[in-house]
Amino acid sequence: MSNILIIGAAGLNGRATLNALFEKQYFSDTVTVGVRSQEKAEELKQTFPALRTRIMDIEDPVTLKQAFKGIDKVFYIPGNIEQREAHAEAVIDAAIESGTVKDFLFYSVLGAEYEAILFGRQFRYGEKYLESTHLNWTHLRTIFFQDNLYGWAEGIKQGALYLGTGEGKFAPLLVKDIGEIAANILTSEGHAGKA
Repeated sequence: MSNILIIGAAGLNGRATLNALFEKQYFSDTVTVGVRSQEKAEELKQTFPALRTRIMDIEDPVTLKQAFKGIDKVFYIPGNIEQREAHAEAVIDAAIESGTVKDFLFYSVLGAEYEAILFGRQFRYGEKYLESTHLNWTHLRTIFFQDNLYGWAEGIKQGALYLGTGEGKFAPLLVKDIGEIAANILTSEGHAGKA
């Protein structure tokens, strides 16, 4: 049995991961989420009663350190913020300092390994930082969310869908599927050292 900590659980990917974890038939791991407020903690507990919560702030080393007590697996979903690299460092350092974390799943983006655009480089920085540690790391590189297409419904109804793919192909992924992938990685073996 594992003690899993999810940081970023209040967002779409975090909730999708929680759904997938708690829907597993033989799931017996303990799941804890690190959230910034008691309100978020209570909101998540209403949907997932078995969930444990810890109030933490990535920029507050004391609460960050406390969030990792007794944790052996981490799923870190970086926020949509400018200081993405500094937050990744702080979370990874806290995982190492805990002395109990063995496995670390890092949410990233497709193409991060090429570092061709700023968005990819921001995620790749965290990937490389994690790779330099002794932790069993796995990078979950996601792609464009199919769910975003709902926001483009009116244009699509008028017969147009504009994408910057040129002659390339476009294969978006449902956020629900990203959650299922993350849940499978967190509850099975054989993913260490892979993207």
